[in-house]
Amino acid sequence: MDLRPEPGGQLQPGTDGYGTTARDGYGTGNAHKTTDYGRQIFLMSLSPKDGPVSSFYYAWGKNASDNSASNLASRITSNECETAELNHNYNGLNGANAGPVDDAWNTLINRDGNASWDDATNTVVGSNAGSNWLNGSPRIIIVGLYNPAQYGGCPSCNTVQLNNLAKVFIDKRPCSGHGSCKEPVTGRFLGFVGGRSPTGSPPGMLVKRLVLIQ
Repeated sequence: MDLRPEPGGQLQPGTDGYGTTARDGYGTGNAHKTTDYGRQIFLMSLSPKDGPVSSFYYAWGKNASDNSASNLASRITSNECETAELNHNYNGLNGANAGPVDDAWNTLINRDGNASWDDATNTVVGSNAGSNWLNGSPRIIIVGLYNPAQYGGCPSCNTVQLNNLAKVFIDKRPCSGHGSCKEPVTGRFLGFVGGRSPTGSPPGMLVKRLVLIQ
């Protein structure tokens, strides 16, 4: 997460999540991001050391059958999206084999392999979709957002409720190869579903954590 604690270390609901002005004063030059548009954010871990429990993917499943690495990998590479409801209980997704998930992310990224985020212009360059990257690049996906406090840090504490939906551009990872990359998956925050400009007013509730929908 990239949340700024208020005095006393407490987060203030509605003011500190992604898409707010909480970090508008951070950084200069290309590092400055207004209302987090274009900010690099953590999406998913493939290393047990990055999660509260082993093999915690920071992802969700509609039912128990989704709780496998192979099913999660299929969802990453599929052209279809899951239907999702806000404030509805979903199963948090844990798994035991990161290899298929690692491969799935590589497959998705390679579908527009020359695309990259340009911090100077706050846009994607080199995309197969050209200037229509926001609507045409397969590396633009929709993710669900939830409050990580709903997880209790144990394998059975895995019910989450989505509180918003956002678009992100998936960054290219610094390593590749079958099951070999344990680097986290990151992306660029592009606002809530429907899109907005960097100076637009983001709708919806506080954004605290991202989980995979596509």
